[in-house]
Amino acid sequence: MKDKKIEGMLHVADGVVGHEIEADKLNGYGGKVVIKSPEGYGVTLLAPTGMTTNTSFIFPKTQGSPSQILGLDENGNSSWINGITGPQGAEGAVGETGLTGITGLLGLQGDTGIKGEKGDVGATGLSIQGATGSLAPGETGIQGVTGLAYGLTEFYSELTYNGDGMVSDIDTWTTSAKTLKLFNRHFTYSAGLLIEATITNVSDSSQTIQTFTYTDGILTEITKTTSP
Repeated sequence: MKDKKIEGMLHVADGVVGHEIEADKLNGYGGKVVIKSPEGYGVTLLAPTGMTTNTSFIFPKTQGSPSQILGLDENGNSSWINGITGPQGAEGAVGETGLTGITGLLGLQGDTGIKGEKGDVGATGLSIQGATGSLAPGETGIQGVTGLAYGLTEFYSELTYNGDGMVSDIDTWTTSAKTLKLFNRHFTYSAGLLIEATITNVSDSSQTIQTFTYTDGILTEITKTTSP
């Protein structure tokens, strides 16, 4: 059957065509197809000029999803595809610096700390017997040397230290010329504690030995012995 040329307009009211028209029998030449809405506005299908061959478009079976667009393959089949995302835009300018916040309130002063415990009583200082005074014929005997405590300055003393920085020996003379030596004091330590002090009188080689006993690092006993 030869295609029939249709003159005029095909009107559709409220989406219903007055007569059923089969798709394979609807041809329009030199014009356009307008589908109007109930409000009177329409959608126009119009073929372009300058065509040299027939063109067919096959619509998708579904309505697609929001933001999708129609795409065509080489056979004229259309389908719903996602739109192509454009390139990322340039980074915006840095915003202005915000205002400085309000300074926080000062914290309250902390409580006074607990008073520390009283320290242990220190060890009893060394008591050193002075050398016996010598006698000269016909003259009054020279007074014996008064007992010296550690650090006494009436005579000249030289101190020797061990590898731990503790005093190991004290040699005492009458003067810094060191012409007459009076006595020597030797100290022995264990675990940093003084355990023995030996005082030797140079004039007669007599000795006084003091032994120190500790319990849990606290001095508990001093034993003193002498030799002629």
